Amino acid sequence: MRNSRLLMNSGSEFENSLSSMSSRSSLSLRMDTGRSGGSRRHRCSGGAGPSSSPFPPGSALDRISRLVSENAVIIFGFNGCCMCHVARQLLSGMGVNPTLYELDEEEDGGSKTEDALVRIAGRDPAVPAVFIGGKFVGGVERLMSIHIKGNLVPMLKDAGALWL
Repeated sequence: MRNSRLLMNSGSEFENSLSSMSSRSSLSLRMDTGRSGGSRRHRCSGGAGPSSSPFPPGSALDRISRLVSENAVIIFGFNGCCMCHVARQLLSGMGVNPTLYELDEEEDGGSKTEDALVRIAGRDPAVPAVFIGGKFVGGVERLMSIHIKGNLVPMLKDAGALWL
C-alpha cells in the first residue's frame, strides 16, 4: 500500500467539522474489470485495521484517505451520473481500470462522504472526484484538461495504473 495524503483546502471550518463526521462501517466499491459492462463489487471495512490517515478514525475523511491510498485510481461519484461515466470511460479507454465508489450506495445516500469531498475539492458539486496516485486531480473537466495537455499518461504511469 502506498503512503499518500489527500491534498485539500485547509481552514478552520474544515478542521472544526472533522470531529463531527461519522461514517458507515462497510463500504461498497466497484472495480471496472475492463470488460464491456463488467464490474465487480468489493466490500471493505470502514474501521478495520490501523489507519495511517491523519483524520479521526471512522470519519468520512479517514475513509476517503484510506481508499485513495489503497487504489492507484479511484473515482467517487453517484450511480447514473453522466460526468462520472465520462471520467470512467476516458480512463478505461486508456487501459486503466479505475475503482469506482458510488456514494448513493451508502446508508445516508452519501451525504457525509459528499460533504467531505466538497471540502477536499473546494467546490460543489464535488463529484466526480478523481484521485490518481493518492492525489486529488479534480472533476471530469480537470481530467480532460490534463489529458489534452499530455500529462495524464505520465501521471497514470507514475501511479502504477498504466504499464505502457
